[in-house]
Amino acid sequence: MGAVLNIFRDVIPVLIKSLLTDMTFTEVSTELFRFCKSDMYYFVGLFLITYALLKRLKLNTYIITGIGLIALIDNVLLYPYIDIENKLLSNLLGNLIYVNVSSCFPLATWFIFPCIGIIMGGCLKKRSNDEYAEIMKKMLIYSSVVLVNFVIVLMVNGYTPLMFLVKTANALNYYYIDSLIVLLLTCIALIIIPLAYYVCRRLGESKTIKWLEGISLYII
Repeated sequence: MGAVLNIFRDVIPVLIKSLLTDMTFTEVSTELFRFCKSDMYYFVGLFLITYALLKRLKLNTYIITGIGLIALIDNVLLYPYIDIENKLLSNLLGNLIYVNVSSCFPLATWFIFPCIGIIMGGCLKKRSNDEYAEIMKKMLIYSSVVLVNFVIVLMVNGYTPLMFLVKTANALNYYYIDSLIVLLLTCIALIIIPLAYYVCRRLGESKTIKWLEGISLYII
């Protein structure tokens, strides 16, 4: 799907542009290298393959999540030393690690998010529907406590949560994340999920689904 998406949004427009303008062969080939530029669909495919291989090695989800955290920290530490000028190589490598602004959803830095989701799903799967309310209550309380303490630390150091995210995004780009941003976003997600659960209980499943159909909901 990632390849198909890039063909329609990059390859075909570039080929049309080359027919209508005086683009050189070098310019065309450089633009066509965007065909292998990292994207959500590439990330999903690489994650599923990597996760399946690690499970094949009999590793549990907690260990795999730990590997994802190590990969994230390593990429953050190594990023200042990564300097790849070759367009094709940077686009290809950008699927695995954060290289530059063309790296969207690199595996090393985003791997941990679906792992957290798998852990949460596994915990909920083992519980009965009657236990969900208590689980969601604890999730909301614990995540809120962590988030409040995190915000306090940021403010003591002269940041607000929003500016903390914006500053990082402006300095690099939206897809660059580090361990602190993972913590912040995870806390926010673990607050939104129980709130959505309570809204669903209040409105009823059918009304909630109907409401969701009227908005754009994008969840990683």
